[in-house]
Amino acid sequence: MVEKGKNMKKSNEKIWSKIFCPTNLKIYNIIIFFMAIIIFELGYCNHTFTENLIQGKITTFYFSICRGVIYILAFIAVMLFNLKVNFEGIQKSYQNRKKRIVVITYFSIAIIILLGIGLKAILTEGTTILLIQLSMLLLAILGGATSVIYISPNYTVNIISMFLLLSIFAITCKTYNVLDEKKHFMEAYNISYGNLDFNNPIVDKQFMENIPRGTHYITMAENFKTPYNYEKGEIPEDDKADSTPAAYSPVLYMPSAFGILLGRLLGGSVADVFFLGRIFNLLTYMGLAVIILKILPYKKNITFAILMIPLLTCLAGTYSSDALGMGLVTLFVAYCLKLYQDKENITLKKLLILIALYGLTLTFKSMSYIGIGLLIFILPLKDILKKMKHKTIWLILFGLCILGLVLLIQPKIDIDAGDARVENTGFSAQLENIIEHPSILLKVAYNHLTQSLLNYNWLVDINFRHYFSEAATWIFLIMLIYYIYIALKDDSINFGKKEKIIFIITFLVVYGMTSAVLYLTFTPVGSEVLTGYSPRYILPIVLLILMCVSNKNLKNTEMPTDTLIKTNFICEIFLLTSLIGSIFMW
Repeated sequence: MVEKGKNMKKSNEKIWSKIFCPTNLKIYNIIIFFMAIIIFELGYCNHTFTENLIQGKITTFYFSICRGVIYILAFIAVMLFNLKVNFEGIQKSYQNRKKRIVVITYFSIAIIILLGIGLKAILTEGTTILLIQLSMLLLAILGGATSVIYISPNYTVNIISMFLLLSIFAITCKTYNVLDEKKHFMEAYNISYGNLDFNNPIVDKQFMENIPRGTHYITMAENFKTPYNYEKGEIPEDDKADSTPAAYSPVLYMPSAFGILLGRLLGGSVADVFFLGRIFNLLTYMGLAVIILKILPYKKNITFAILMIPLLTCLAGTYSSDALGMGLVTLFVAYCLKLYQDKENITLKKLLILIALYGLTLTFKSMSYIGIGLLIFILPLKDILKKMKHKTIWLILFGLCILGLVLLIQPKIDIDAGDARVENTGFSAQLENIIEHPSILLKVAYNHLTQSLLNYNWLVDINFRHYFSEAATWIFLIMLIYYIYIALKDDSINFGKKEKIIFIITFLVVYGMTSAVLYLTFTPVGSEVLTGYSPRYILPIVLLILMCVSNKNLKNTEMPTDTLIKTNFICEIFLLTSLIGSIFMW
């Protein structure tokens, strides 16, 4: 009986190995690629053509050279993926029972959803909304399938295989969403024209008229019919607060600006140009995630889970600089941990890289995350300085050069003018009020702490319901429990008391400084309640707290591969549920 069971197990493993052999895995990748293009073109870009074709009518098919070139580049990327990836390793992963359960579970759910789609299509009279929604849902299912099929012990492969799934966020997220996307778009758009004078921005009439704030992705589909041609426009007086460039460091807008520039050069439509900017922002974030997980010596599971939080990946698929900024902060944390692991072999080159990475974090949110630099105290600084005593001058000079460069590229803004989006604000006026009434700081700190970190309803917006529908609020509770569970079980290292104290102090300092910046510049003068502090601001530093919760008494008895497969799949489920919410939020 036991022998029979072993033979059956071997037989099952052989069947799975044949279905997912290297050759088949490469073929599946190519098939999914072409299926995704066909669905995107016929179900979204040319939905009118498809609707009329179903009714026996022939209308204009809006072919885009821009999209054609992007598809060719994407196909080259797919072929490089097929050449570079170790498919034998992925094939071997199908010997893992948990991997097989994940694949069976996913495709069972996908079949149920597809049957539901078919039933709805039969019972519902065809509409533009239904066609586009179902097309996006099919793309989401294909994206999920890609991620599930190629789950491997390699984090790089796992992130790359998530691209199709994550890219749908770049389509479905409403334009110029509530998190100041229009200001971010205006900065990226001006940089694409080489204009860094954000007080005199270039304004495009087409974007102002064709893409109003809050345009739904279904409505946005009409802009694939409109070729992009620059026409000088003006920002309406009543929209200046939301439509002037963000005036942050241009570094974080370079990827999206390049996407806009590429779309223009390739003669894309208004929608092509807009979405390309978003896609390049997402690609850069994914690149950062890959680098972070390559550098990070431990705590990779919880870091991967944080990087794949739906809010962060959705922000990466917009013009917001937040996801890239948070990625840079996490990159600095990862490099500090790498040096901590290799503290006996810290060289001048490694310290120069650390300073350069710190400089990049200072480009985010006008240097609000400067406090993250405290993390260097986990390193043996005395020993390092003793070892580098003749090279310290080079470290200081390099650090000053980096700081000067950061300040040089930071756009000049009049902080005393206040923020146009909130009445009665201004740095100097707020500072004078604090000097006159110093006790107000205690009231502000208490109110802010109880309304943010200690307020569950505030934390809920880590899974932002304005992006992912009202269901996001209860999904967040499951996410929160799961992230704490991963952190508890991630025993790749259990830090000592000194390191944990440094992590907690760094978290509190960054939390305090980012709060102080908003109080001084964005909160009405004299207010005892801080305005505009979002839970997304703590995402790059919440990792520091989660790295403190594991200890030697909580052992992870799972095999590392099992843990990775489970983490990857559950993160994908969170992404899919959030994405489905955004697809059907109309």
